[in-house]
Amino acid sequence: KKTFALWLFVFCLLLARAGDTDSVTITGQLLGSCTINNFQLKSFDLNQVQSFGAEIGNYGSFQFKVPAGVPRQYTLYGQNLRHEFIITPGQNTYRFSVTCQSENNISVKLEDSPENDAFEVLNNLENRFTKACLNYEENITNKDSCYKALISLFSAHNENLALIAKNYPGTFTATTLVPLCHLPNGLSAKGFCNNYISATLKNPEWANPVVYNTGIPVSFITLIRTLSLNESKEQRAAIIKLLLDKAPAEPEVAKALQQLLYDFLLYEKDDLLLRSMCDWAVANPEKILNPVLKVKLLAMQHILPGGRVIDIALPDTSGAVQKLSQVVAANRYTMLLFWSPSCDHCKKEMPDISALFQKYHKQGLQIFAVAISATPEEWKDFINTHEMDWVNVMEPQNSGNRSLADYIVAFIPTMVLFDAKGEILSRYAGLHEIEEIIKGNSAK
Repeated sequence: KKTFALWLFVFCLLLARAGDTDSVTITGQLLGSCTINNFQLKSFDLNQVQSFGAEIGNYGSFQFKVPAGVPRQYTLYGQNLRHEFIITPGQNTYRFSVTCQSENNISVKLEDSPENDAFEVLNNLENRFTKACLNYEENITNKDSCYKALISLFSAHNENLALIAKNYPGTFTATTLVPLCHLPNGLSAKGFCNNYISATLKNPEWANPVVYNTGIPVSFITLIRTLSLNESKEQRAAIIKLLLDKAPAEPEVAKALQQLLYDFLLYEKDDLLLRSMCDWAVANPEKILNPVLKVKLLAMQHILPGGRVIDIALPDTSGAVQKLSQVVAANRYTMLLFWSPSCDHCKKEMPDISALFQKYHKQGLQIFAVAISATPEEWKDFINTHEMDWVNVMEPQNSGNRSLADYIVAFIPTMVLFDAKGEILSRYAGLHEIEEIIKGNSAK
């Protein structure tokens, strides 16, 4: 009986330890004058971002439990704090120390993790490199001279990557991510962007699905967009199609790269490159492997510049239904504005939106403002206390926000400018660009 009890104890202990390998423990300690009340942890996941919360315990401690498995990037969020790190197999515990010198001076250290020492160095290097490339693009006006300078910069960047591999041998960062970031040699100024894309995507690491669990591929897409800034509109559009054509053939990888590209261009509000991606999707619908992304791209082609108005019919403050199509037809320009009374960015921009309206209303500008995520009382109170003398309508609560889906609104405020014929003149432009469009068209 004693032998059986002993074996049962050992079996339970082994089972408990096996269960621990299914999760990773992340602990932390607040130091200094920190007043952070809680932390959020989010995974880098193209399919479904996982989010975890942790309250601050006794003596400033906090803890997360996250799934173990393949390498994956996470971001730790707190008050005025954002820190990216990576979890890899073989390390089941991670410990942070968060030191606050002041509300805006917070340092984060991940202890005893050579993997994350390497990852932090690589992240900083990639960020500095991208900024340097952008600086060259903005300040060297001659295209050939710019590309020759970039070739020299590429060489220096590869030398820095080699140092990371040497200083952190055996880490996932050194063995997988550093080769992924290695820039092709032998490029010339002629056909620089196209040759860079083609040569880079021949790197076998781009066919490794695991690398898309990190933000490093975003650096590649960022660099492509940066390099394209010196090119014509036609060439910039062609570069995006080349990227999609040259993507690795593995379905999981192609799917990840397509999603990353779409999310990035949407975040950057790049009408031209989004249009190029939509055109590619229309021509190659079978190659868009994510059905949700396919629907978005095929729909987005209709709401980029050159597209036509999609009607919206919603009640105004008096309860009367206002139609966007009628407002567009009655005015030389109509700005469709999606906003919310609870949106801080909307509140910040509303005085400038009002100033633009006052300046160009007599020249034929009208605004059709669609409010979301508000009660009728909140909506009307905001209108009454601000200069919003235009057409105001609201998506009813629990309505599903159909108008946002029709115009694929990913953030607010979003402004879409129409002419009197219902053609979209701008989709993601800011107020300055919208004013330039109005001034330019008025001068014709």
